[in-house]
Amino acid sequence: MVFASFVCRAAGALALAAACSAHAADLTLTIDGVNAAEGRVAAAAYDSAGSWLKGPPAAVAQADAASPRTVLVLRDVPPGRYGVSVINDKNANGELDSNIVGIPTEPYGAIRHARGRMGPPAFEDAAVDVQGDTALTIHLH
Repeated sequence: MVFASFVCRAAGALALAAACSAHAADLTLTIDGVNAAEGRVAAAAYDSAGSWLKGPPAAVAQADAASPRTVLVLRDVPPGRYGVSVINDKNANGELDSNIVGIPTEPYGAIRHARGRMGPPAFEDAAVDVQGDTALTIHLH
């Protein structure tokens, strides 16, 4: 342990620095309830309450909506806590469409079936700790 600590502190090489840092993981999402053959399915992981559904996501993945059950993999996610949201972007315009009063008109979901009251779920309600490769299922509403 002391030797490893010394090597990490003394190493100037990028390869040794990368070996000393925590390993990124894959976050595999199985999404149920996709409208098959209609648009795209997109997932985003946000690393803080401040960026949740507003700022740039820490990781994203998307695919054509080809079946009612779609698997997306967010690759190289650093260890940490992430709020994860998914949409079935039926018209492939890159956003979750809503009606005039703000109610989503496209299927959406979050981890642990998180739902908000009069708006999106809170970050903590849709967050998961990622410390290694993780697999989750999200059901679209």
